[in-house]
Amino acid sequence: MFAFTSKDVDAKVVGPALVVSFSGDQPKVWRADMSGLATATLELRDAGGKSSVVLNKHGQPEEVIATYADRESAAHAHKVITQAMLRGDVQAAAANSGGFLWRVVKWAVAIFILLFILDTVGTVVRGYVSGGGQQTSRPTMQGTELGRNPYAKPGEPVPADQLFGGGK
Repeated sequence: MFAFTSKDVDAKVVGPALVVSFSGDQPKVWRADMSGLATATLELRDAGGKSSVVLNKHGQPEEVIATYADRESAAHAHKVITQAMLRGDVQAAAANSGGFLWRVVKWAVAIFILLFILDTVGTVVRGYVSGGGQQTSRPTMQGTELGRNPYAKPGEPVPADQLFGGGK
């Protein structure tokens, strides 16, 4: 939320709306939808010794936002409201241009990378377990793996010549 406050004018962009509160001789609050202000102009008008801040929307009647006894106060209110409108427009443009979509895309990419890493690690592990990878011999109590030496039986001593293939 962007807020611009000074003297008797407080202008804020709250969600999709521009809210301006005036706390002078005649306190009031004025509100406008930011999407309706895309083609609007904010003008300063002098009439009958007073100055007014006027909102002029294309194709709609002018709307007097505030009237002041002097031009300086009206110019100041015009400046505060304009700053809030411009900052709010930037904020609304950033939100509408994919702020939410950008976060969703970042999370989707992060999840995809995580799944890719897990799949790669799983493939490597499955390859080693199923015998597709390079395996080292696992020593047993007799110094050989079961099933590789027909002379070796579990729990029986084996001569070295038989174990290392020196003789029959």
